[in-house]
Amino acid sequence: MHSKPVIREIIRIDSENPKCNYEDEIARISEELDRGKLIIYPTETVYGLGVDFQNNSAMKRLCDVKGRETSKQISVIAADRQMALQYIEKPNTSASMLMEMFWPGPLTIVFPANKKYFSKKSERSFTLGIRVPGNSFCRNLAEKFGRPITATSANFSGEKESISIDQIHKDVVNSVDIVIDGGELLSRIPSTVISVVNDYPVILREGAIPRNKIEECLGRELVK
Repeated sequence: MHSKPVIREIIRIDSENPKCNYEDEIARISEELDRGKLIIYPTETVYGLGVDFQNNSAMKRLCDVKGRETSKQISVIAADRQMALQYIEKPNTSASMLMEMFWPGPLTIVFPANKKYFSKKSERSFTLGIRVPGNSFCRNLAEKFGRPITATSANFSGEKESISIDQIHKDVVNSVDIVIDGGELLSRIPSTVISVVNDYPVILREGAIPRNKIEECLGRELVK
């Protein structure tokens, strides 16, 4: 069983209120992420586990908490499109259309990753699932941190996602350094995940954005 460090801080926010910028709290959380710490935080869909996705030890710790294989990809959030573009190869036409239509919002797009950031990990080609969230708190946190933050759901691998801190398994909660409590979230559906690695986009998980909306955006039906 993984170790259970004492939670040093619980931060309560109104994550749905765009008028609250929480500058001091975000600065403190950003500093902790930079030290390799693990957080629970509210996205615009469900509660997520956040670490610096380029910190290998932090990523291993996250996988240990979730009971997830380290070889499996973990999606991230970015502050804006400009930040996202730094970590991916040049988007194809379909990808650009999806980014324009659905970002910020609950659409995770899987791109070929920029080899500048991943070439040391493996000889094979890497992909990266990334989204610009509709939640302003998440965007502000990623902007302050200066690079993407993991956005995998705050649960044991294979279990149901949570829309409140109370729903998250206590062993997961007790395994992180900071809990950001945004109350009960409005959405109960995780982000839709679509791959644009090849010329023909493929929906890997249908979630908050339905298939028909994506097909309307692209002007064609997708292979099921």
